[in-house]
This record gives sequence, C-alpha cells and structure tokens, in this order.
Amino acid sequence: MEPAVSLAVCALLFLLWVRLKGLEFVLIHQRWVFVCLFLLPLSLIFDIYYYVRAWVVFKLSSAPRLHEQRVRDIQKQVREWKEQGSKTFMCTGRPGWLTVSLRVGKYKKTHKNIMINLMDILEVDTFQNDIHVYPIWLCPFILPSQPGLVHPKGNEAELYIDIGAYGEPRVKHFEARSCMRQLEKFVRSVHGFQMLYADCYMNREEFWEMFDGSLYHKLREKLGCQDAFPEVYDKICKAARH
Repeated sequence: MEPAVSLAVCALLFLLWVRLKGLEFVLIHQRWVFVCLFLLPLSLIFDIYYYVRAWVVFKLSSAPRLHEQRVRDIQKQVREWKEQGSKTFMCTGRPGWLTVSLRVGKYKKTHKNIMINLMDILEVDTFQNDIHVYPIWLCPFILPSQPGLVHPKGNEAELYIDIGAYGEPRVKHFEARSCMRQLEKFVRSVHGFQMLYADCYMNREEFWEMFDGSLYHKLREKLGCQDAFPEVYDKICKAARH
C-alpha cells in the first residue's frame, strides 16, 4: 500500500500546487509537468492506436476495395454543393486536431466541408517491394503547364503526388545505388520528377530525360553562363556530393 499512498500524496500536493499557482501559470511556466504527465502518455496512446489501425487495414486489405466508393462519396458531396448554389467555397473537412498546427481554421465554419477519407487507399508497390520503408509522405498538388525544368508532359495542368520515403529500408541486402537507380527509372517512366535535394544517381542523359532543359539551356547560352557557372546536373549529381 505504501507506493499507492505515496502516489496519492504526490497527486494531492500537485493539485494543491496547481490550485495555488493557477492552471495558466503551470501551463506557461512549468509546461514540462503538463507534457510529461499528459501529452506524452496521450501521444503514446495515439501512436499505438494509429499503428494498430494501419496494421489492421493493411492485413485486411479493406482500403483498396473501398476506393471507388469513397471517390463516389466525394463526388456526391461536390454535386450537393453545386445543387445548393455553390454559395460558399469548398474546403476539406479534416478536423483541426489532425493538422500539425495550433491554429484553428475559422473558414471551416463558413465553407462547405468536403470529407475526403482517402488516407489509406494509395499503394506504392515500387517503394514497398524494392525498399520496404515506412513512413511514406504523400502530398497531392497541381503541377501547372508552363515552361521550365518541371511541367506535365501535356499542355494542361495535372495532378501529381509528392512522395517521400522516410525511415530505414527493411529489405534484405539493401544497396542504395541499385535501388535508387531503379526508383529513378520508374519515376522517369511515369513522367515524374525527383526532388534535387535527394541523392541523384542518374547520368546526364537520364537527368535531361526527366527534366526539360530546353528553356534552361537557351537562357544559359543567351546570358553567357556556360563559362561562368556549372550546369545544374554537375551540382546535384551523386559524384558532386559527399
């Protein structure tokens, strides 16, 4: 009983201290107490919940089967918005507690909230089979059709997905160069682009197959940059970096 009594006494003293100092004072000046006693345990519970949830979804393979239904649900919400006269803007219906920010989006109270439950439906077999790394960053964006190194293959803006693989590869006999070369080949085959802050194992020909250098080379020639600055490939290729 002694540990229980000691714990009860500590809890009582803590509550008296909070009452004496005030909750606002504790949260501002002694925030470590709040973090250690509340935030860290809650974060652990939240992480366990999402890990178990992801494991169950993966094992049951339920998300891919629900993809078409979820897309139809989104389409239905957009049609309802149009039928109601499109009186307000649309926005995602994601609650504020799921965002990595303390700011509250007031616009969600006045805009049409569209629920987009598509967090589990995308499968990236190339990453799963060749690298087997988790987590994977997925960020959709519209790539405009305009001159430059990066633009869609056609003449219209297209939806792209920014994919980032984080963590340690879990495949046996992982070899960075061969795996990255294979990923770069896949990205070129789907007319995608590699972010140049990452290691680049492409040769010069493969690099300019991925990126449109027509305007870039034209400007370098027009402004006399050939003898003044190195080409972008010579600055970002693996051989140029430690």
